[in-house]
Amino acid sequence: MKRVTGEDKQRCIVVMEPVERVTASVTFTNSGKIISCDSAFAHLHGYMAEGDINGFSITDVIPSVKIPLPCKTLP
Repeated sequence: MKRVTGEDKQRCIVVMEPVERVTASVTFTNSGKIISCDSAFAHLHGYMAEGDINGFSITDVIPSVKIPLPCKTLP
């Protein structure tokens, strides 16, 4: 956003661009082992097919994922 002053009024200019959105899904165990995913998830992470990623740890694929301890509830 850019503020522009002109005459006696202050105005803002906003430039928007279209964004492509992709939906992907993955299923993993309590310990983080990937048991299934769709082709979109596999391709987003550099794999050719869904089965290529099965058995990997979700934290190896998405390091920012935090798996809670079994005795803790999700916030």
